[in-house]
Amino acid sequence: MRISTSTGAIIQLCGLKDAMQILADAGFQAVDHTISQNSVDWDTEFFRNTTAPAFAEYFKGIAKTTRGCGLEMHQCHAPYAPTYLSDMRMYTLLQNHISRSIYAAGYMDCPMI
Repeated sequence: MRISTSTGAIIQLCGLKDAMQILADAGFQAVDHTISQNSVDWDTEFFRNTTAPAFAEYFKGIAKTTRGCGLEMHQCHAPYAPTYLSDMRMYTLLQNHISRSIYAAGYMDCPMI
């Protein structure tokens, strides 16, 4: 069993590198990376229009920083509720984010999402 926590708000508060180091220093062994709360919100230009290579490099960089701090990325969080919205614009954006989150997990070599 690994001692793990969500990255949720800590990355927003401290930035990626400092957040991962704080979690490692606190004794955590793994993280549950919250994709949509780490300076990348799902209703942003980044998730809508970033090219595939730039998108991949961004998330590979997150994984490298996480591993560099001695942490395993054992799972990721995609958007989880609601998965249906009556506003078709928002529904389309959400579905895009869910799909791209699955790719993001793959780029970070994260086994579960």
